Amino acid sequence: MVTSLALSLCLMTANPAMAQIDSTTVHYYVGKAVRAHPDGAVGAASFHGSLQYQFVTKPPNVPVVDIQKFNASLGWVAHPSVNFMGSFRGISEDSSRYGLAFGLRLYTVNPERKDKAHNPDGPVGGPVLTASGGIRYSDLAVEDAKTVGDFTLLVPVSRRLSILAGMRLFEAIEQADVQQAYGGFNFYLSPYNADSAYTNPDGQVGNAAFHLSGGGSENGVFGDLTMFFPISNKLTWHITLRGERVELPYRRVVAIGGGFSLYPSN
Repeated sequence: MVTSLALSLCLMTANPAMAQIDSTTVHYYVGKAVRAHPDGAVGAASFHGSLQYQFVTKPPNVPVVDIQKFNASLGWVAHPSVNFMGSFRGISEDSSRYGLAFGLRLYTVNPERKDKAHNPDGPVGGPVLTASGGIRYSDLAVEDAKTVGDFTLLVPVSRRLSILAGMRLFEAIEQADVQQAYGGFNFYLSPYNADSAYTNPDGQVGNAAFHLSGGGSENGVFGDLTMFFPISNKLTWHITLRGERVELPYRRVVAIGGGFSLYPSN
């Protein structure tokens, strides 16, 4: 028995990986290959939805109609460096308005690289480019659709922090479009552990994340705070608070909303 024990110890010393192999480790490596990406599993789809209610304030004697917004989007990770996206938006005010958009997200550094630190947005120091284009139209004038395009640059700067800047180009359809030039940051309370990277693409399960953005246009300014709560490998809930101020025509908006992100293949 002593000889057998000594032989086992010698083998583990010669090949340290043998000392790490157990049922948990094998499961981890099998699962890791499936879900190591900031947008979900490569080759799989993700689903996102949100509802928002906006309380509107206008000058005295001006009719006020509060606003309800609905967003639904679909993502598909076609390649470790490319994620395709499609979205639909509905807005109900004194009339109904809709938006359709399609786009893609490009990672300049492969998110699956193991030799770099990373946060939920991608490898630290690797810029992420997002571009989308689409149309917006009203149910009162479907034939008079207007175009809109969004371009965003995001850079993960540490395991907890990313910064972003963006621009929206649009033909006006809203009463007061305020989101044209904007910037912000994403902050994650807890970085991924080495064995949990992207198990939920929105952050460490059980720990909140905060996404803050703000900016404006010639019409006014806005601020947006979204709090993300990853509750499992597959599901994240989020809550959004938003404020807008428009000078002409004067309007203030305070909004609250909620939504989810679902990653069925994680």
